[in-house]
Amino acid sequence: LCEYACWLTAGRGVVSVGQVIHGELEEFLERRNDAEAIMRAFLQKEEFPAFPVVVVEETVHGAVKALLQCHGLGGMRPNTVMLGWSSDPENAGVFAATLDIARRMKRSLLIVASGQEERTEAIEGNVNIWWSDKKSGALMLLLAYLLKTNGLWKDQPLRVIRPVPRKADAENIETEMRELLANARIAAEIIVVPTDTPLEAVREAMEPSAVLFAGFEPPEENMVREINARLQPVSDLPGDIILVYNAGDVSLSA
Repeated sequence: LCEYACWLTAGRGVVSVGQVIHGELEEFLERRNDAEAIMRAFLQKEEFPAFPVVVVEETVHGAVKALLQCHGLGGMRPNTVMLGWSSDPENAGVFAATLDIARRMKRSLLIVASGQEERTEAIEGNVNIWWSDKKSGALMLLLAYLLKTNGLWKDQPLRVIRPVPRKADAENIETEMRELLANARIAAEIIVVPTDTPLEAVREAMEPSAVLFAGFEPPEENMVREINARLQPVSDLPGDIILVYNAGDVSLSA
């Protein structure tokens, strides 16, 4: 998570790494200070340009709200929340509630499903974008562009995969995509795939894949329990997966 957070800001943003301790501050103050010191030492050792922040709260809701409302530098506040993917049923409630809070507070969301804890070798495979709509696509294109500004990723091909219904005008859609990328000044291969099964079409078109950006919509409050089942098939695709929700603060025309 720390690696991707730093790669995706590409030195143009501020990264904070958060940890939540469940309990009351008076009881866990010393533990909180120790946890922050340990995290700071880890970030320095790994040379991650990030700030540690540890919050003591009795509930996850309270902790997430505190992180998003109170933590920041000067007048800056977090505009994007990055989480690690969890398919553990015991974490489903907390995971979904965190997504719901971030959505209601109008923060963009990134969920990272990675099979590697740390990159120790050269990257192999494509940087893929599963294009499903312009809203999420705008943020995914920006993130892919920033990712490729890092030396480890700069030589990996960028590809935009767009599944469309079989009756769609694939040629016209590809032309529109080329114009959109030209206006955004981002070079990428465009793959328009007529299909009845978008997930399988993406699975076939993405290989070999180093990372896939795929858009998603966080659940409404009364549907939070369904999010894991809905996102699991995408997170199971080959390579690293980054699920992206654009809260609306990123546009290709900005």
